[in-house]
Amino acid sequence: RSGLDAHLESKRLASKRVWVVVRARPCTDAGNHLSIDRNRVAVAGAGNSQGFTFFADRAFGGHATQEEVCSYIDERVLPHALNGEHICLMAYGQTGSGKTHTM
Repeated sequence: RSGLDAHLESKRLASKRVWVVVRARPCTDAGNHLSIDRNRVAVAGAGNSQGFTFFADRAFGGHATQEEVCSYIDERVLPHALNGEHICLMAYGQTGSGKTHTM
Protein backbone atom coordinates (compact mmCIF):
# COMPACT_ATOMS: atom_id res chain seq x y z
CA ARG A 1 0.00 0.00 0.00
CA SER A 2 1.39 3.40 -0.92
CA GLY A 3 2.11 6.18 1.53
CA LEU A 4 -0.55 8.29 -0.18
CA ASP A 5 -3.18 5.58 0.38
CA ALA A 6 -2.24 5.37 4.06
CA HIS A 7 -2.36 9.16 4.39
CA LEU A 8 -5.79 9.43 2.73
CA GLU A 9 -7.17 6.61 4.87
CA SER A 10 -5.77 8.25 8.00
CA LYS A 11 -7.44 11.58 7.11
CA ARG A 12 -10.77 9.82 6.45
CA LEU A 13 -10.63 7.96 9.75
CA ALA A 14 -9.54 11.06 11.68
CA SER A 15 -12.88 12.69 10.92
CA LYS A 16 -14.82 9.78 12.43
CA ARG A 17 -15.87 9.44 16.05
CA VAL A 18 -16.11 5.64 16.00
CA TRP A 19 -13.89 3.25 14.08
CA VAL A 20 -14.85 -0.38 13.64
CA VAL A 21 -12.02 -2.85 13.19
CA VAL A 22 -12.91 -6.53 12.85
CA ARG A 23 -10.69 -9.53 13.40
CA ALA A 24 -12.57 -12.68 12.50
CA ARG A 25 -11.42 -16.07 13.67
CA PRO A 26 -11.44 -18.85 11.10
CA CYS A 27 -14.78 -20.66 10.91
CA THR A 28 -14.88 -23.78 13.03
CA ASP A 29 -18.10 -24.98 11.41
CA ALA A 30 -17.18 -26.94 8.29
CA GLY A 31 -20.37 -25.79 6.58
CA ASN A 32 -19.59 -22.07 6.79
CA HIS A 33 -17.17 -20.18 4.60
CA LEU A 34 -15.57 -16.90 5.64
CA SER A 35 -14.41 -14.35 3.07
CA ILE A 36 -12.56 -11.22 4.17
CA ASP A 37 -11.20 -8.31 2.22
CA ARG A 38 -10.06 -4.88 3.31
CA ASN A 39 -13.33 -3.70 4.86
CA ARG A 40 -15.82 -6.53 4.32
CA VAL A 41 -16.49 -9.80 6.09
CA ALA A 42 -18.82 -12.24 4.34
CA VAL A 43 -20.01 -15.46 5.94
CA ALA A 44 -21.61 -17.92 3.55
CA GLY A 45 -24.09 -20.16 5.30
CA ALA A 46 -24.12 -23.93 5.09
CA GLY A 47 -26.73 -25.59 2.92
CA ASN A 48 -29.82 -23.45 2.63
CA SER A 49 -28.95 -21.07 5.45
CA GLN A 50 -28.56 -17.42 4.63
CA GLY A 51 -25.12 -15.84 4.55
CA PHE A 52 -24.27 -12.46 6.02
CA THR A 53 -22.03 -9.58 4.99
CA PHE A 54 -20.61 -7.06 7.45
CA PHE A 55 -18.70 -3.87 6.71
CA ALA A 56 -16.08 -2.18 8.88
CA ASP A 57 -13.36 0.42 8.57
CA ARG A 58 -10.89 -2.46 8.42
CA ALA A 59 -11.29 -6.22 8.51
CA PHE A 60 -8.62 -8.78 9.36
CA GLY A 61 -8.84 -12.52 8.88
CA GLY A 62 -8.12 -15.04 11.58
CA HIS A 63 -4.63 -15.58 10.24
CA ALA A 64 -3.65 -11.92 10.70
CA THR A 65 -0.85 -11.59 13.21
CA GLN A 66 -1.10 -9.67 16.45
CA GLU A 67 1.53 -7.32 15.01
CA GLU A 68 -0.58 -6.55 11.93
CA VAL A 69 -3.70 -5.76 13.94
CA CYS A 70 -1.89 -3.80 16.65
CA SER A 71 0.15 -1.85 14.09
CA TYR A 72 -3.02 -0.82 12.27
CA ILE A 73 -4.72 0.30 15.48
CA ASP A 74 -1.59 1.92 16.96
CA GLU A 75 -1.06 4.10 13.88
CA ARG A 76 -4.60 5.44 14.12
CA VAL A 77 -5.39 5.49 17.83
CA LEU A 78 -2.17 6.32 19.68
CA PRO A 79 -1.69 9.77 18.10
CA HIS A 80 -5.14 10.75 19.40
CA ALA A 81 -4.34 9.46 22.88
CA LEU A 82 -1.00 11.30 22.88
CA ASN A 83 -2.84 14.50 21.91
CA GLY A 84 -4.90 14.19 25.10
CA GLU A 85 -8.05 12.80 23.54
CA HIS A 86 -10.02 10.10 25.34
CA ILE A 87 -9.99 6.73 23.62
CA CYS A 88 -11.58 3.39 24.33
CA LEU A 89 -10.74 0.01 22.84
CA MET A 90 -13.57 -2.45 23.16
CA ALA A 91 -13.70 -6.12 22.28
CA TYR A 92 -17.22 -7.34 21.59
CA GLY A 93 -18.60 -10.72 20.65
CA GLN A 94 -20.19 -13.86 21.94
CA THR A 95 -18.38 -16.29 24.21
CA GLY A 96 -15.64 -18.08 22.30
CA SER A 97 -15.61 -15.59 19.42
CA GLY A 98 -11.99 -14.49 19.90
CA LYS A 99 -12.02 -11.38 22.08
CA THR A 100 -9.17 -12.55 24.28
CA HIS A 101 -7.33 -13.88 21.21
CA THR A 102 -7.48 -10.40 19.67
CA MET A 103 -6.72 -8.32 22.77
